[in-house]
Amino acid sequence: MMPIAKNKLETICLHYLNHQPRVRRISRIVLNRPGAGGRANWSVDQVEPQFDLHDVRTSFAAVRELQSVFRLVD
Repeated sequence: MMPIAKNKLETICLHYLNHQPRVRRISRIVLNRPGAGGRANWSVDQVEPQFDLHDVRTSFAAVRELQSVFRLVD
């Protein structure tokens, strides 16, 4: 996995998700570090505007793909 800073990863996630076919574009994304036990060391905490129901499946798949590539570092 590629180590990356939080602000850079948020930018990558924002651009990657907006590159997917979607009903409405995302203007802001906030990541966090979940508790121990998960496969990825980061997750999506907030998205503005919230995902449209039609975008949830593709957005979830895109985030899982990014989680397999990037590891959040301090």
